[in-house]
Amino acid sequence: MPVYLLHSTVPLQRANGQTVRHYLGYCEPGNLLSRWEQHKKGRGSTPVVQAMVARGGRLLMGNYWPTLTRTDERRMKRNGHLSGRCLVCQVREVLRRFDALHSLVKNSASTSTVPSNAPEPNSPGPSGVAARARTAG
Repeated sequence: MPVYLLHSTVPLQRANGQTVRHYLGYCEPGNLLSRWEQHKKGRGSTPVVQAMVARGGRLLMGNYWPTLTRTDERRMKRNGHLSGRCLVCQVREVLRRFDALHSLVKNSASTSTVPSNAPEPNSPGPSGVAARARTAG
């Protein structure tokens, strides 16, 4: 029985303040697409998926393991940390880090100053010989 991970675009808020964005389920082999459609329509779903859909969340396929069993699905649910197994969350994290790095480089470049004693490009250095720019061949 394949195991699948759904990622909701609208997280739910638990009473303890934690957010719930994932649902881990299983289906019969060859039945993943129809099961996913059932979830998206809020039919035949667990209350948590129904609540995600009712709040306007889109259900994205976060991951899929065709060879895992229901026992594996139960173990994964007990262990938690589903965002670490979710490809949607992993891509979002990479994009977040890229944006942070890009902002850092952009801010660094805009505030960077050249020391007043730095030689001008292609001007004679201390030896009186102009520095040549290297070009890739």
